[in-house]
Amino acid sequence: MQEYRHIFDAAPDGMLVVDYEGLIVQANAAALALFGYTAEELLGQQVDLLVPRRFGVHAAHRDRYVAAPRTREMGGGLSLFGQRKDGREFPVDVMLSPLAHASRVLCVIRDISERQRIHDERARLAAIIESATDAIIGKDLDGTIQVWNPSAELLFGYTAAEAIGRDIAMLVPDELLEEEARIMQRIRAGERVEPYESVRRRKDGSLVEVGLTVSPVRDAKGQVVSASKIVNDLSHRRRMERQFRQLLESAPDAMVIADASGTIQLANSQAERLFGYAAAELIGQPVELLMPERFRGRHPNHRKNYAGAPRVRPMGSGLELFGQRKDGSEFPIELSLSPLETDSGMLVSSAIRDISERKRAEKLTLDSLHEKEMLLKEVHHRVKNNLAVIASLFYLQQRDLTDRGMIRVMQESQDRVRSMAMVHESLYNSDSMAEVDFADYADNLARQLIDSYSRDGHIRLTTALAPVSMSINTAVPCGLILNEIVTNAVKHAFPDGRSGNIHLSLSQPDPRTCVLEVRDDGTGLPDGFDPAVGRSLGLHLIRSLSRQVDGVYEFLPASPGTLARLTLNVPPKKATTG
Repeated sequence: MQEYRHIFDAAPDGMLVVDYEGLIVQANAAALALFGYTAEELLGQQVDLLVPRRFGVHAAHRDRYVAAPRTREMGGGLSLFGQRKDGREFPVDVMLSPLAHASRVLCVIRDISERQRIHDERARLAAIIESATDAIIGKDLDGTIQVWNPSAELLFGYTAAEAIGRDIAMLVPDELLEEEARIMQRIRAGERVEPYESVRRRKDGSLVEVGLTVSPVRDAKGQVVSASKIVNDLSHRRRMERQFRQLLESAPDAMVIADASGTIQLANSQAERLFGYAAAELIGQPVELLMPERFRGRHPNHRKNYAGAPRVRPMGSGLELFGQRKDGSEFPIELSLSPLETDSGMLVSSAIRDISERKRAEKLTLDSLHEKEMLLKEVHHRVKNNLAVIASLFYLQQRDLTDRGMIRVMQESQDRVRSMAMVHESLYNSDSMAEVDFADYADNLARQLIDSYSRDGHIRLTTALAPVSMSINTAVPCGLILNEIVTNAVKHAFPDGRSGNIHLSLSQPDPRTCVLEVRDDGTGLPDGFDPAVGRSLGLHLIRSLSRQVDGVYEFLPASPGTLARLTLNVPPKKATTG
Protein backbone atom coordinates (compact mmCIF):
# COMPACT_ATOMS: atom_id res chain seq x y z
CA MET A 1 0.00 0.00 0.00
CA GLN A 2 2.90 2.27 0.85
CA GLU A 3 4.32 1.60 -2.62
CA TYR A 4 1.10 2.81 -4.28
CA ARG A 5 1.15 5.88 -2.04
CA HIS A 6 4.64 6.70 -3.28
CA ILE A 7 3.54 6.34 -6.90
CA PHE A 8 0.53 8.61 -6.22
CA ASP A 9 2.65 11.36 -4.67
CA ALA A 10 5.40 11.18 -7.33
CA ALA A 11 3.08 11.22 -10.37
CA PRO A 12 3.82 14.14 -12.75
CA ASP A 13 0.12 14.81 -13.35
CA GLY A 14 -2.18 16.22 -10.70
CA MET A 15 -4.09 13.41 -8.97
CA LEU A 16 -7.12 13.70 -6.71
CA VAL A 17 -9.26 11.11 -4.96
CA VAL A 18 -12.86 12.32 -4.71
CA ASP A 19 -15.74 10.48 -3.00
CA TYR A 20 -19.16 10.15 -4.51
CA GLU A 21 -20.30 13.25 -2.58
CA GLY A 22 -17.71 15.31 -4.42
CA LEU A 23 -15.39 15.77 -1.44
CA ILE A 24 -11.65 15.73 -2.05
CA VAL A 25 -10.12 12.91 0.00
CA GLN A 26 -6.55 12.89 -1.26
CA ALA A 27 -4.35 15.17 -3.43
CA ASN A 28 -0.82 14.60 -4.60
CA ALA A 29 1.96 17.20 -4.71
CA ALA A 30 1.45 17.85 -8.43
CA ALA A 31 -2.25 18.64 -7.86
CA LEU A 32 -1.45 21.01 -4.99
CA ALA A 33 1.15 22.81 -7.11
CA LEU A 34 -1.17 22.89 -10.12
CA PHE A 35 -4.05 24.58 -8.29
CA GLY A 36 -1.97 26.59 -5.79
CA TYR A 37 -3.50 25.19 -2.60
CA THR A 38 -1.95 23.50 0.48
CA ALA A 39 -3.21 20.06 1.53
CA GLU A 40 -4.98 21.61 4.54
CA GLU A 41 -6.80 24.08 2.27
CA LEU A 42 -7.87 21.47 -0.26
CA LEU A 43 -8.69 18.22 1.57
CA GLY A 44 -12.31 17.94 2.62
CA GLN A 45 -13.41 20.62 0.13
CA GLN A 46 -15.88 20.10 -2.70
CA VAL A 47 -14.14 19.35 -6.01
CA ASP A 48 -16.28 22.16 -7.51
CA LEU A 49 -13.75 24.50 -5.88
CA LEU A 50 -11.38 23.59 -8.71
CA VAL A 51 -13.89 24.19 -11.48
CA PRO A 52 -14.65 27.70 -12.89
CA ARG A 53 -17.95 29.05 -11.66
CA ARG A 54 -19.24 29.37 -15.19
CA PHE A 55 -19.49 25.56 -15.17
CA GLY A 56 -22.02 25.63 -12.33
CA VAL A 57 -23.75 22.46 -13.60
CA HIS A 58 -20.78 20.29 -12.55
CA ALA A 59 -22.75 18.64 -9.68
CA ALA A 60 -25.24 17.24 -12.20
CA HIS A 61 -22.39 15.78 -14.27
CA ARG A 62 -20.96 14.17 -11.11
CA ASP A 63 -24.29 12.60 -10.18
CA ARG A 64 -24.62 11.07 -13.66
CA TYR A 65 -21.09 9.66 -13.43
CA VAL A 66 -21.69 8.15 -9.95
CA ALA A 67 -24.83 6.47 -11.26
CA ALA A 68 -22.73 4.64 -13.89
CA PRO A 69 -19.04 4.88 -12.94
CA ARG A 70 -16.51 3.99 -15.66
CA THR A 71 -13.00 4.81 -16.74
CA ARG A 72 -12.88 7.90 -18.95
CA GLU A 73 -9.62 8.37 -20.83
CA MET A 74 -7.65 11.58 -21.19
CA GLY A 75 -8.62 13.87 -24.10
CA GLY A 76 -12.20 12.78 -24.35
CA GLY A 77 -13.00 15.56 -26.78
CA LEU A 78 -14.28 17.91 -24.09
CA SER A 79 -12.96 21.44 -23.57
CA LEU A 80 -12.27 21.40 -19.84
CA PHE A 81 -10.82 24.06 -17.60
CA GLY A 82 -9.49 24.20 -14.06
CA GLN A 83 -9.35 27.20 -11.75
CA ARG A 84 -6.43 28.02 -9.52
CA LYS A 85 -6.64 29.52 -6.05
CA ASP A 86 -5.92 32.99 -7.50
CA GLY A 87 -8.90 32.65 -9.83
CA ARG A 88 -6.94 32.07 -13.05
CA GLU A 89 -8.31 29.48 -15.42
CA PHE A 90 -6.30 27.05 -17.51
CA PRO A 91 -7.17 24.27 -20.01
CA VAL A 92 -6.93 20.68 -18.74
CA ASP A 93 -7.36 17.08 -19.80
CA VAL A 94 -9.03 14.86 -17.16
CA MET A 95 -9.07 11.05 -16.75
CA LEU A 96 -11.61 9.51 -14.36
CA SER A 97 -11.26 6.00 -12.90
CA PRO A 98 -13.66 4.52 -10.27
CA LEU A 99 -11.89 2.84 -7.30
CA ALA A 100 -13.40 -0.59 -6.65
CA HIS A 101 -15.15 -1.19 -3.32
CA ALA A 102 -14.33 2.35 -2.17
CA SER A 103 -17.12 4.56 -3.59
CA ARG A 104 -14.41 6.92 -4.74
CA VAL A 105 -13.04 8.23 -8.03
CA LEU A 106 -9.42 8.80 -9.03
CA CYS A 107 -9.08 12.03 -11.04
CA VAL A 108 -5.93 12.54 -13.07
CA ILE A 109 -5.57 16.19 -14.20
CA ARG A 110 -3.10 17.38 -16.82
CA ASP A 111 -2.37 21.07 -17.60
CA ILE A 112 -2.46 21.42 -21.39
CA SER A 113 -1.83 25.18 -21.55
CA GLU A 114 1.38 24.79 -23.57
CA ARG A 115 -0.20 22.24 -25.85
CA GLN A 116 -3.17 24.54 -26.35
CA ARG A 117 -0.86 27.48 -27.05
CA ILE A 118 1.00 25.49 -29.67
CA HIS A 119 -2.28 24.33 -31.16
CA ASP A 120 -3.61 27.90 -31.29
CA GLU A 121 -0.38 29.16 -32.83
CA ARG A 122 -0.49 26.47 -35.46
CA ALA A 123 -4.11 27.30 -36.18
CA ARG A 124 -3.22 30.99 -36.49
CA LEU A 125 -0.33 30.25 -38.82
CA ALA A 126 -2.54 27.93 -40.85
CA ALA A 127 -5.17 30.64 -41.11
CA ILE A 128 -2.52 33.12 -42.27
CA ILE A 129 -1.27 30.67 -44.87
CA GLU A 130 -4.80 29.91 -46.03
CA SER A 131 -5.78 33.56 -46.31
CA ALA A 132 -2.50 34.84 -47.81
CA THR A 133 -2.86 36.52 -51.20
CA ASP A 134 0.52 35.13 -52.26
CA ALA A 135 1.00 31.48 -53.07
CA ILE A 136 2.70 29.68 -50.13
CA ILE A 137 4.29 26.31 -50.80
CA GLY A 138 6.01 24.11 -48.25
CA LYS A 139 8.34 21.34 -49.45
CA ASP A 140 10.80 18.95 -47.88
CA LEU A 141 14.47 19.00 -48.72
CA ASP A 142 13.91 16.54 -51.54
CA GLY A 143 11.43 18.91 -53.19
CA THR A 144 8.24 17.05 -52.28
CA ILE A 145 5.32 19.46 -51.78
CA GLN A 146 3.86 19.35 -48.24
CA VAL A 147 1.90 22.62 -47.98
CA TRP A 148 -0.26 24.18 -50.72
CA ASN A 149 -2.52 27.13 -49.90
CA PRO A 150 -5.57 28.36 -51.88
CA SER A 151 -3.53 31.14 -53.53
CA ALA A 152 -1.13 28.51 -54.88
CA GLU A 153 -4.13 26.66 -56.29
CA LEU A 154 -5.36 29.89 -57.91
CA LEU A 155 -1.95 30.72 -59.37
CA PHE A 156 -0.93 27.32 -60.70
CA GLY A 157 -4.28 25.59 -61.27
CA TYR A 158 -3.55 22.51 -59.11
CA THR A 159 -5.76 21.70 -56.12
CA ALA A 160 -4.06 20.87 -52.83
CA ALA A 161 -4.96 17.20 -53.33
CA GLU A 162 -3.28 17.25 -56.75
CA ALA A 163 -0.14 19.07 -55.57
CA ILE A 164 0.71 17.71 -52.11
CA GLY A 165 3.03 14.73 -52.34
CA ARG A 166 4.31 15.62 -55.81
CA ASP A 167 7.73 16.98 -56.72
CA ILE A 168 8.08 20.75 -56.99
CA ALA A 169 9.71 20.17 -60.39
CA MET A 170 6.23 19.94 -61.91
CA LEU A 171 6.10 23.76 -61.64
CA VAL A 172 9.60 24.40 -63.03
CA PRO A 173 10.31 24.70 -66.78
CA ASP A 174 13.00 22.26 -67.89
CA GLU A 175 15.52 25.00 -68.60
CA LEU A 176 15.19 26.27 -65.01
CA LEU A 177 15.60 22.96 -63.15
CA GLU A 178 19.25 23.74 -62.50
CA GLU A 179 18.20 27.08 -60.97
CA GLU A 180 15.81 25.24 -58.63
CA ALA A 181 18.59 22.81 -57.64
CA ARG A 182 20.91 25.70 -56.73
CA ILE A 183 18.18 27.28 -54.62
CA MET A 184 17.60 24.03 -52.68
CA GLN A 185 21.34 23.68 -52.12
CA ARG A 186 21.40 27.10 -50.46
CA ILE A 187 18.33 26.20 -48.36
CA ARG A 188 20.01 22.99 -47.09
CA ALA A 189 22.91 25.20 -46.01
CA GLY A 190 20.45 27.25 -43.93
CA GLU A 191 20.56 30.28 -46.22
CA ARG A 192 17.48 32.41 -46.91
CA VAL A 193 17.04 33.25 -50.59
CA GLU A 194 15.97 36.85 -50.97
CA PRO A 195 13.25 37.75 -53.50
CA TYR A 196 14.17 36.98 -57.07
CA GLU A 197 12.21 36.83 -60.30
CA SER A 198 11.75 33.73 -62.44
CA VAL A 199 9.23 31.81 -64.54
CA ARG A 200 7.04 28.90 -63.48
CA ARG A 201 4.65 26.56 -65.29
CA ARG A 202 0.93 26.23 -64.60
CA LYS A 203 -1.16 23.09 -64.79
CA ASP A 204 -2.34 24.02 -68.31
CA GLY A 205 1.28 24.34 -69.45
CA SER A 206 1.30 28.13 -69.70
CA LEU A 207 4.19 30.05 -68.19
CA VAL A 208 3.83 32.79 -65.59
CA GLU A 209 6.35 35.38 -64.41
CA VAL A 210 6.71 35.17 -60.64
CA GLY A 211 8.62 36.66 -57.74
CA LEU A 212 9.92 34.08 -55.24
CA THR A 213 11.26 34.15 -51.70
CA VAL A 214 12.54 30.87 -50.25
CA SER A 215 13.33 30.34 -46.55
CA PRO A 216 14.63 27.32 -44.60
CA VAL A 217 12.32 25.80 -41.96
CA ARG A 218 14.05 24.47 -38.82
CA ASP A 219 12.93 21.97 -36.19
CA ALA A 220 13.19 22.42 -32.44
CA LYS A 221 16.86 21.48 -32.56
CA GLY A 222 17.61 24.11 -35.21
CA GLN A 223 18.09 21.61 -38.01
CA VAL A 224 16.82 22.55 -41.48
CA VAL A 225 14.03 20.11 -42.25
CA SER A 226 12.09 21.76 -45.08
CA ALA A 227 11.65 24.91 -47.14
CA SER A 228 8.94 27.55 -47.32
CA LYS A 229 8.39 29.31 -50.63
CA ILE A 230 6.34 32.48 -51.14
CA VAL A 231 5.37 33.05 -54.77
CA ASN A 232 3.66 36.17 -56.12
CA ASP A 233 2.28 36.56 -59.61
CA LEU A 234 4.11 39.27 -61.54
CA SER A 235 1.84 39.05 -64.59
CA HIS A 236 -0.29 42.05 -63.62
CA ARG A 237 2.73 44.12 -62.68
CA ARG A 238 4.51 43.17 -65.90
CA ARG A 239 1.38 44.06 -67.87
CA MET A 240 1.17 47.42 -66.11
CA GLU A 241 4.89 47.99 -66.69
CA ARG A 242 4.47 47.25 -70.39
CA GLN A 243 1.49 49.60 -70.59
CA PHE A 244 3.43 52.26 -68.72
CA ARG A 245 6.37 51.78 -71.04
CA GLN A 246 4.07 52.07 -74.07
CA LEU A 247 2.62 55.29 -72.66
CA LEU A 248 6.14 56.54 -72.03
CA GLU A 249 7.21 55.71 -75.55
CA SER A 250 4.09 57.27 -77.07
CA ALA A 251 4.74 60.60 -75.31
CA PRO A 252 5.70 63.31 -77.81
CA ASP A 253 8.34 64.69 -75.42
CA ALA A 254 11.50 63.21 -73.99
CA MET A 255 10.61 61.55 -70.66
CA VAL A 256 13.18 61.02 -67.91
CA ILE A 257 12.18 59.52 -64.56
CA ALA A 258 14.51 59.93 -61.58
CA ASP A 259 14.32 59.03 -57.90
CA ALA A 260 14.50 61.50 -55.01
CA SER A 261 18.32 61.43 -55.10
CA GLY A 262 18.30 62.49 -58.75
CA THR A 263 19.36 59.10 -60.13
CA ILE A 264 17.81 58.31 -63.51
CA GLN A 265 15.60 55.21 -63.37
CA LEU A 266 13.91 55.30 -66.75
CA ALA A 267 14.18 57.16 -70.06
CA ASN A 268 12.15 56.81 -73.24
CA SER A 269 13.47 56.63 -76.80
CA GLN A 270 12.67 60.31 -77.37
CA ALA A 271 15.08 61.13 -74.53
CA GLU A 272 17.72 58.93 -76.17
CA ARG A 273 17.34 60.77 -79.48
CA LEU A 274 17.20 64.20 -77.87
CA PHE A 275 20.29 63.84 -75.69
CA GLY A 276 22.25 61.38 -77.83
CA TYR A 277 22.63 58.73 -75.11
CA ALA A 278 21.49 55.10 -75.18
CA ALA A 279 19.08 54.20 -72.36
CA ALA A 280 21.73 51.96 -70.79
CA GLU A 281 24.06 54.98 -70.59
CA LEU A 282 21.42 57.03 -68.75
CA ILE A 283 20.03 54.53 -66.23
CA GLY A 284 21.77 54.93 -62.88
CA GLN A 285 23.37 58.27 -63.81
CA PRO A 286 22.63 61.57 -62.01
CA VAL A 287 20.10 63.71 -63.84
CA GLU A 288 22.67 66.54 -63.83
CA LEU A 289 24.35 64.65 -66.69
CA LEU A 290 21.71 66.18 -69.01
CA MET A 291 22.33 69.82 -68.12
CA PRO A 292 25.18 72.23 -68.88
CA GLU A 293 28.13 72.20 -66.50
CA ARG A 294 27.43 75.75 -65.27
CA PHE A 295 24.05 74.67 -63.81
CA ARG A 296 25.11 71.39 -62.18
CA GLY A 297 26.42 72.84 -58.92
CA ARG A 298 23.13 74.56 -58.07
CA HIS A 299 20.77 71.83 -59.23
CA PRO A 300 21.00 69.44 -56.21
CA ASN A 301 19.68 72.23 -53.99
CA HIS A 302 16.80 72.89 -56.43
CA ARG A 303 16.06 69.15 -56.45
CA LYS A 304 16.05 69.04 -52.64
CA ASN A 305 13.63 71.97 -52.47
CA TYR A 306 11.32 70.28 -54.97
CA ALA A 307 11.37 66.99 -53.01
CA GLY A 308 10.38 68.94 -49.88
CA ALA A 309 7.24 70.27 -51.59
CA PRO A 310 6.59 68.17 -54.70
CA ARG A 311 4.01 69.49 -57.12
CA VAL A 312 3.14 69.43 -60.80
CA ARG A 313 5.10 72.14 -62.58
CA PRO A 314 3.75 72.72 -66.09
CA MET A 315 5.65 73.51 -69.25
CA GLY A 316 6.62 77.13 -69.92
CA SER A 317 7.04 78.23 -66.30
CA GLY A 318 9.02 81.29 -67.38
CA LEU A 319 12.45 79.85 -66.63
CA GLU A 320 15.28 79.92 -69.16
CA LEU A 321 16.40 76.29 -69.16
CA PHE A 322 18.98 74.44 -71.22
CA GLY A 323 19.86 70.81 -71.86
CA GLN A 324 23.19 69.36 -72.89
CA ARG A 325 23.67 66.53 -75.36
CA LYS A 326 26.23 63.78 -75.13
CA ASP A 327 28.41 65.69 -77.61
CA GLY A 328 28.42 68.73 -75.31
CA SER A 329 26.13 70.91 -77.42
CA GLU A 330 23.50 72.92 -75.56
CA PHE A 331 19.91 73.62 -76.57
CA PRO A 332 16.96 75.52 -75.00
CA ILE A 333 14.24 73.40 -73.37
CA GLU A 334 10.91 73.59 -71.61
CA LEU A 335 10.48 71.29 -68.64
CA SER A 336 7.43 69.84 -66.89
CA LEU A 337 7.84 68.03 -63.54
CA SER A 338 5.38 65.59 -61.95
CA PRO A 339 5.85 63.67 -58.67
CA LEU A 340 5.07 59.93 -58.77
CA GLU A 341 4.39 58.09 -55.51
CA THR A 342 5.55 54.46 -55.65
CA ASP A 343 6.06 51.61 -53.18
CA SER A 344 9.79 52.30 -53.22
CA GLY A 345 9.46 56.05 -52.67
CA MET A 346 8.83 59.19 -54.68
CA LEU A 347 9.94 59.42 -58.29
CA VAL A 348 9.96 62.58 -60.39
CA SER A 349 8.84 62.43 -64.02
CA SER A 350 10.40 65.09 -66.26
CA ALA A 351 8.89 65.87 -69.66
CA ILE A 352 11.54 67.67 -71.70
CA ARG A 353 10.79 69.58 -74.89
CA ASP A 354 13.38 70.96 -77.29
CA ILE A 355 12.30 74.51 -78.15
CA SER A 356 15.22 75.37 -80.44
CA GLU A 357 12.93 75.81 -83.46
CA ARG A 358 10.52 77.96 -81.47
CA LYS A 359 13.38 80.13 -80.24
CA ARG A 360 14.64 80.51 -83.79
CA ALA A 361 11.13 81.43 -84.96
CA GLU A 362 10.75 83.91 -82.10
CA LYS A 363 14.07 85.50 -82.99
CA LEU A 364 13.03 85.79 -86.63
CA THR A 365 9.73 87.34 -85.54
CA LEU A 366 11.46 89.77 -83.18
CA ASP A 367 13.98 90.68 -85.86
CA SER A 368 11.13 91.21 -88.31
CA LEU A 369 9.21 93.32 -85.79
CA HIS A 370 12.30 95.34 -85.06
CA GLU A 371 12.83 95.87 -88.77
CA LYS A 372 9.19 96.94 -89.18
CA GLU A 373 9.47 99.19 -86.15
CA MET A 374 12.51 100.89 -87.60
CA LEU A 375 10.69 101.23 -90.92
CA LEU A 376 7.65 102.70 -89.15
CA LYS A 377 9.87 105.13 -87.26
CA GLU A 378 11.34 106.18 -90.59
CA VAL A 379 7.82 106.69 -92.01
CA HIS A 380 6.87 108.92 -89.06
CA HIS A 381 10.14 110.77 -89.42
CA ARG A 382 9.52 111.40 -93.12
CA VAL A 383 5.88 112.40 -92.52
CA LYS A 384 7.06 114.83 -89.88
CA ASN A 385 9.67 116.23 -92.26
CA ASN A 386 7.11 116.52 -95.06
CA LEU A 387 4.70 118.35 -92.77
CA ALA A 388 7.54 120.59 -91.68
CA VAL A 389 8.19 121.38 -95.35
CA ILE A 390 4.50 122.24 -95.78
CA ALA A 391 4.64 124.48 -92.70
CA SER A 392 7.71 126.13 -94.13
CA LEU A 393 5.89 126.74 -97.43
CA PHE A 394 3.09 128.48 -95.51
CA TYR A 395 5.71 130.59 -93.77
CA LEU A 396 7.41 131.50 -97.03
CA GLN A 397 4.06 132.36 -98.60
CA GLN A 398 3.20 134.45 -95.57
CA ARG A 399 6.35 136.58 -96.05
CA ASP A 400 5.16 137.72 -99.48
CA LEU A 401 1.71 138.77 -98.25
CA THR A 402 0.64 142.22 -97.13
CA ASP A 403 -2.99 141.42 -96.29
CA ARG A 404 -3.13 140.91 -92.54
CA GLY A 405 -6.13 138.60 -92.88
CA MET A 406 -4.25 136.34 -95.30
CA ILE A 407 -1.15 136.47 -93.10
CA ARG A 408 -3.25 135.28 -90.16
CA VAL A 409 -4.73 132.46 -92.26
CA MET A 410 -1.27 131.34 -93.34
CA GLN A 411 0.03 131.46 -89.77
CA GLU A 412 -2.92 129.44 -88.45
CA SER A 413 -2.49 126.87 -91.23
CA GLN A 414 1.18 126.67 -90.37
CA ASP A 415 0.32 126.02 -86.69
CA ARG A 416 -2.15 123.29 -87.63
CA VAL A 417 0.35 121.50 -89.82
CA ARG A 418 3.00 121.85 -87.13
CA SER A 419 0.65 120.29 -84.52
CA MET A 420 0.25 117.23 -86.75
CA ALA A 421 3.98 117.05 -87.39
CA MET A 422 4.62 117.04 -83.66
CA VAL A 423 2.47 113.91 -83.27
CA HIS A 424 4.63 112.05 -85.77
CA GLU A 425 7.75 113.39 -84.10
CA SER A 426 6.49 112.06 -80.74
CA LEU A 427 5.89 108.63 -82.28
CA TYR A 428 9.33 108.69 -83.88
CA ASN A 429 10.93 109.39 -80.49
CA SER A 430 8.66 107.01 -78.56
CA ASP A 431 9.54 103.45 -77.52
CA SER A 432 6.07 102.45 -78.72
CA MET A 433 4.96 102.90 -82.30
CA ALA A 434 1.31 102.54 -81.29
CA GLU A 435 0.86 105.33 -78.72
CA VAL A 436 1.77 108.95 -78.07
CA ASP A 437 2.60 110.38 -74.64
CA PHE A 438 -0.11 113.05 -74.95
CA ALA A 439 0.86 114.89 -71.77
CA ASP A 440 4.35 115.58 -73.11
CA TYR A 441 2.94 116.39 -76.56
CA ALA A 442 0.33 118.84 -75.17
CA ASP A 443 2.94 120.64 -73.08
CA ASN A 444 5.29 121.07 -76.06
CA LEU A 445 2.51 122.19 -78.40
CA ALA A 446 1.08 124.77 -75.96
CA ARG A 447 4.49 126.26 -75.20
CA GLN A 448 5.36 126.47 -78.88
CA LEU A 449 2.10 128.29 -79.67
CA ILE A 450 2.46 130.74 -76.79
CA ASP A 451 6.07 131.45 -77.75
CA SER A 452 4.93 132.03 -81.34
CA TYR A 453 2.15 134.51 -80.49
CA SER A 454 3.61 136.00 -77.32
CA ARG A 455 7.14 136.92 -78.25
CA ASP A 456 7.57 139.36 -75.34
CA GLY A 457 6.51 136.71 -72.77
CA HIS A 458 3.42 138.57 -71.58
CA ILE A 459 1.49 135.26 -71.40
CA ARG A 460 2.62 132.63 -68.88
CA LEU A 461 1.77 128.90 -69.12
CA THR A 462 1.16 126.58 -66.15
CA THR A 463 0.34 122.90 -66.47
CA ALA A 464 -1.08 119.98 -64.50
CA LEU A 465 -0.70 117.01 -66.82
CA ALA A 466 -1.45 113.40 -65.87
CA PRO A 467 0.32 110.70 -67.93
CA VAL A 468 -2.11 109.72 -70.69
CA SER A 469 -1.23 107.63 -73.76
CA MET A 470 -3.21 107.95 -77.00
CA SER A 471 -3.13 106.20 -80.32
CA ILE A 472 -2.18 108.24 -83.35
CA ASN A 473 -5.83 108.15 -84.52
CA THR A 474 -6.85 109.95 -81.32
CA ALA A 475 -3.76 112.07 -80.75
CA VAL A 476 -3.85 113.88 -84.13
CA PRO A 477 -7.48 115.16 -83.81
CA CYS A 478 -6.96 116.02 -80.12
CA GLY A 479 -3.76 117.87 -81.04
CA LEU A 480 -5.60 119.90 -83.65
CA ILE A 481 -8.38 120.72 -81.17
CA LEU A 482 -5.78 121.80 -78.57
CA ASN A 483 -4.07 123.91 -81.23
CA GLU A 484 -7.33 125.77 -81.94
CA ILE A 485 -8.19 126.31 -78.26
CA VAL A 486 -4.74 127.59 -77.24
CA THR A 487 -4.48 129.75 -80.40
CA ASN A 488 -7.90 131.33 -79.65
CA ALA A 489 -6.87 132.00 -76.04
CA VAL A 490 -3.57 133.62 -77.02
CA LYS A 491 -5.15 135.73 -79.79
CA HIS A 492 -8.41 136.83 -78.18
CA ALA A 493 -8.09 136.60 -74.38
CA PHE A 494 -5.24 139.09 -74.04
CA PRO A 495 -5.78 142.00 -76.51
CA ASP A 496 -3.35 144.87 -76.94
CA GLY A 497 -0.45 143.05 -75.30
CA ARG A 498 -2.28 142.49 -72.02
CA SER A 499 -0.51 140.11 -69.64
CA GLY A 500 -2.18 136.95 -68.40
CA ASN A 501 -2.04 133.25 -67.61
CA ILE A 502 -3.07 130.12 -69.39
CA HIS A 503 -3.43 126.90 -67.39
CA LEU A 504 -3.34 123.59 -69.27
CA SER A 505 -4.55 120.44 -67.51
CA LEU A 506 -4.90 116.81 -68.56
CA SER A 507 -6.57 114.24 -66.31
CA GLN A 508 -7.98 110.74 -66.47
CA PRO A 509 -10.80 110.31 -63.91
CA ASP A 510 -11.16 106.66 -64.89
CA PRO A 511 -9.29 104.31 -67.26
CA ARG A 512 -11.69 105.01 -70.14
CA THR A 513 -12.17 108.81 -69.80
CA CYS A 514 -9.77 111.67 -70.52
CA VAL A 515 -10.40 115.39 -69.81
CA LEU A 516 -8.35 118.13 -71.51
CA GLU A 517 -8.86 121.70 -70.20
CA VAL A 518 -7.45 125.11 -71.17
CA ARG A 519 -8.25 127.92 -68.69
CA ASP A 520 -7.27 131.56 -69.18
CA ASP A 521 -7.78 134.63 -67.01
CA GLY A 522 -8.34 136.95 -69.97
CA THR A 523 -11.30 139.02 -71.16
CA GLY A 524 -13.75 136.11 -71.27
CA LEU A 525 -16.23 135.02 -73.87
CA PRO A 526 -17.89 137.69 -76.04
CA ASP A 527 -21.59 138.35 -75.58
CA GLY A 528 -23.78 135.91 -77.47
CA PHE A 529 -20.92 133.51 -78.16
CA ASP A 530 -22.20 130.05 -79.15
CA PRO A 531 -19.51 127.53 -80.21
CA ALA A 532 -22.15 125.26 -81.70
CA VAL A 533 -23.04 127.77 -84.44
CA GLY A 534 -19.80 129.75 -84.81
CA ARG A 535 -18.73 129.98 -88.46
CA SER A 536 -14.96 130.35 -88.02
CA LEU A 537 -12.69 127.65 -89.39
CA GLY A 538 -11.31 127.01 -85.90
CA LEU A 539 -14.74 126.30 -84.37
CA HIS A 540 -15.69 124.22 -87.39
CA LEU A 541 -12.55 122.12 -86.85
CA ILE A 542 -13.27 121.73 -83.12
CA ARG A 543 -16.83 120.52 -83.80
CA SER A 544 -15.79 118.14 -86.58
CA LEU A 545 -12.75 116.69 -84.78
CA SER A 546 -14.70 116.24 -81.51
CA ARG A 547 -17.22 114.08 -83.35
CA GLN A 548 -14.33 112.14 -84.90
CA VAL A 549 -12.95 111.16 -81.46
CA ASP A 550 -16.43 110.72 -79.94
CA GLY A 551 -15.73 113.62 -77.57
CA VAL A 552 -17.69 116.47 -76.00
CA TYR A 553 -16.33 120.06 -76.08
CA GLU A 554 -17.42 123.00 -73.92
CA PHE A 555 -16.60 126.73 -73.68
CA LEU A 556 -17.52 128.09 -70.22
CA PRO A 557 -17.07 131.41 -68.42
CA ALA A 558 -14.36 131.10 -65.74
CA SER A 559 -14.66 134.39 -63.75
CA PRO A 560 -12.32 135.73 -64.89
CA GLY A 561 -11.55 134.36 -68.28
CA THR A 562 -12.69 131.27 -70.15
CA LEU A 563 -12.57 127.52 -69.60
CA ALA A 564 -12.45 125.27 -72.69
CA ARG A 565 -12.92 121.58 -71.96
CA LEU A 566 -12.73 118.47 -74.13
CA THR A 567 -13.97 115.18 -72.67
CA LEU A 568 -13.39 112.01 -74.67
CA ASN A 569 -13.38 108.27 -74.33
CA VAL A 570 -9.97 106.58 -74.35
CA PRO A 571 -9.99 103.01 -75.75
CA PRO A 572 -8.48 100.50 -73.30
CA LYS A 573 -4.94 99.45 -74.04
CA LYS A 574 -4.56 96.20 -75.92
CA ALA A 575 -2.87 93.45 -73.94
CA THR A 576 0.59 92.77 -75.26
CA THR A 577 1.44 89.22 -76.21
CA GLY A 578 4.78 87.57 -75.81
